[in-house]
Amino acid sequence: NVKAPEAVIGVHAGFIRAGAELIETNTFGANRRKLSALLLEDRLEEMVERGVKLAREAREISGEQVFIAGSIGPLGEPEGAHGGDYAYETFLEQARLLEGRGVDLFMVETFFDLDELEAAVAAVREVSSLPVVAQLTFDEDAETLAGVPARDAVERLRTAGVVAIGANCGLGP
Repeated sequence: NVKAPEAVIGVHAGFIRAGAELIETNTFGANRRKLSALLLEDRLEEMVERGVKLAREAREISGEQVFIAGSIGPLGEPEGAHGGDYAYETFLEQARLLEGRGVDLFMVETFFDLDELEAAVAAVREVSSLPVVAQLTFDEDAETLAGVPARDAVERLRTAGVVAIGANCGLGP
C-alpha cells in the first residue's frame, strides 16, 4: 500500500476489468498484532487508510460502480494465545479505521477459528451498521481446524448479524 501503490491499483483494476462487482481493500493483515511482527504497528492507520484509498482510486479510474469491501483477516495465532479480549480489541481498532475511511461493507475472511471470527464480527458490529460477509476456511471434511463442522458454524453465525456466510482458502467446500 505504501511502497508500491501502483501495483495495488493495478490488481484492483484487473479485477474490475474482468467484471468484478466488488473489490477488497489490501488490509487483510493490517492489524496491530500482525504489523507488530514486522515492527510496523506504528503505521497501522496509514496502512489501512492507504488500502481503502487505493481501492477507491481504482474504482474511480475505472468508472465502474464496484463495491469496496474492507478486508479483515484472522490473527493467525494458536487458540487462546492472547485471549478473546485481545482479539476483539485488535479487530475493533481495524474495523473502526476501515469504517472511517469509507468502505461499503466488511469482508471478514479466511478464519479457521469460529470464536475468533465471532469476535471479529462483533467488533465490526460495534462500530458499523454496514453489511458484513463472514468466511471460514474448512478442511476436506468440511470442518474448521478446531473441528467445528460447517453446518454448526453456519448455525452459530446466523445470529451474528452477517449478510452472507461463506468458505474460502480451504481444502473442503
